[in-house]
Amino acid sequence: MTTSRGRVPMPDVWRAWGRFVRRPVLPGQREPFGWQSIKDVVWLLSLDIAFALPLAGILTVLAEGQGIKTPEFAMLMERGVVFTLLIGALVVPIFEEVVARGWIDGRRRHLALAGVVMAALASTIALHVAGLGLGATVVLLLGWIGIAIAVGIRSANDVPAWFTRAFPWLFYASAILFGLAHLSNYDMEEPLILLPFVIPQFVGALIFGFARVRYGMWANIALHSTSNALFLSLALSGI
Repeated sequence: MTTSRGRVPMPDVWRAWGRFVRRPVLPGQREPFGWQSIKDVVWLLSLDIAFALPLAGILTVLAEGQGIKTPEFAMLMERGVVFTLLIGALVVPIFEEVVARGWIDGRRRHLALAGVVMAALASTIALHVAGLGLGATVVLLLGWIGIAIAVGIRSANDVPAWFTRAFPWLFYASAILFGLAHLSNYDMEEPLILLPFVIPQFVGALIFGFARVRYGMWANIALHSTSNALFLSLALSGI
């Protein structure tokens, strides 16, 4: 926590995040895992909540006024508490963080693995559309897992110069796409009206992305998972 005359006291990591968002730059090295990094991540979680809670309240009122519904969220909630928390607070956050931010540190190994993940997703969707069944899908996924392991072992672990130069654009593009992807939670009859409803996800992506490059994947997954668990618990309790 820092204090100075004329400034509102706030945690150092909040100030670091503010500087990073104004000018995203890849850090030379990650902060080591330890008590300090854990405390920083807890402060980042509180920052995410500080943005998300008031936004959620405003957007709930707007949704009720406009008759906007979230069918995907409603379907998840109908499956019971255990299923909702398992999928919404564990499986989905891990999947989204791997896809959206697994590559954002720019290491060649992670960029290559991101390509494998996207190819695996595309081919799995193609198989599903073709109706080839669960067995073929499992075989395909096992094959992609083998390819991912081989790529991870053989790929270099440095960051290419072009990625460092393009990082600010890539960081903001990933956050915008992450937010827009959550439009799928809604009926898409009038997508422009729905844009304000993905602001919490966009802000969350700015926080999660910062945590990813500063501390590593454990941090952004922990943030995303804990944030989802909190808001799902509130929703399940009827608050």
